[in-house]
Amino acid sequence: MTSTTTLSPLQRRVRRAATHLEAAGADVLAVTSPSAIAYLADLNIRSFTAPGTVLILGPGGNTALLASEADQPKIAASGYQGLTDFWPLGEDAEERRDSVLRMHISGLPTSSRIAAERGVQTFEAARIAAEEVLRAAMRIKDDDEIRRLRAAADLADIGYTAVVDRMTPELRVYEIVRNVDRSLRRAGGGEAWSPLEHVAGVTRAGYCPAGSIATLLGRHVETGALDPGQPLPFALYPLSENYTGAAGTTIVFQAPGPLLRSLAEALSDATETTLEAIRPGVRADEVFATHRQALQGTVSPDRLDPVIGYSVGAGVGRPLLSAGSEEVLEPGMALSVRTALAGEQGPGVVYQTTVLVTERGNERLNIVPMRLIELH
Repeated sequence: MTSTTTLSPLQRRVRRAATHLEAAGADVLAVTSPSAIAYLADLNIRSFTAPGTVLILGPGGNTALLASEADQPKIAASGYQGLTDFWPLGEDAEERRDSVLRMHISGLPTSSRIAAERGVQTFEAARIAAEEVLRAAMRIKDDDEIRRLRAAADLADIGYTAVVDRMTPELRVYEIVRNVDRSLRRAGGGEAWSPLEHVAGVTRAGYCPAGSIATLLGRHVETGALDPGQPLPFALYPLSENYTGAAGTTIVFQAPGPLLRSLAEALSDATETTLEAIRPGVRADEVFATHRQALQGTVSPDRLDPVIGYSVGAGVGRPLLSAGSEEVLEPGMALSVRTALAGEQGPGVVYQTTVLVTERGNERLNIVPMRLIELH
């Protein structure tokens, strides 16, 4: 038997997921989301040509990646070493995909329980929610995951600085985000991760070109140009070794009025107070309550997002800091804290950073400030 001390970081993650799979009473885990496949295969499928890629985790921690033959070259170029199987393209590609999937689970007893993500509709065997298995496996980050998160946070800081340094109101959104993409790729960032990938990462509609690393609000929908009369919240979600960084703030091109300035400062102060409350042993809803209390009497609750923090790793995960979350924070948990104040007639104010829960409290992985950035 292979010692856990000789396992690679990826093998340890797979072993961890297999342990939670067994504890859930399931025999097979089938996942389709890019973040889940990145976690279990160290492979980024966000740029794949054809949809439908599936990773199957079976008994004993064995994995099989099932994909369209159109993406075979990308998989080979990625260095992925695991078992693969492909279905051919064509009008009946979906049926051929189903056939490949069924072949890989044909040896299981009919009583087998499959933990399948939403969207995997091809299994006749009983299914249980894969989200619970993955949530348990991803909950506490190991040293390799923390290293990746630090590098991703550094990339987010680089992108944050690039947005601020290159931002002028005459630029269109497309020009800005492509400039930021270029800066991040030169700094070592791979591909791009969009918060629109998972519903948990979405608090507004889509505002940016598909696949862009930077998300910008406050533009004219018809032309894509920035509106210098509106606040411009932005966020960045770069990848480093398939792990997600996140950082953001709000820019104004004109001197803010007294009301906007006071609200922005109140949200900034409340965010700092919230970050100070993150430590081991504290429940997530208590951290959320700290944020609300810091803004009591200053901002109407209906202008604040109902979730201010998400788990983060190979992708933005489940909502974590909210009024209904009773989860107790532990060392090794990573959170993307995103506080937002909705505008009354347009974009509001947003701040975002990533923190790691430590034995003594927390460590902020981003170093950029969360305050209103004035460019005038």
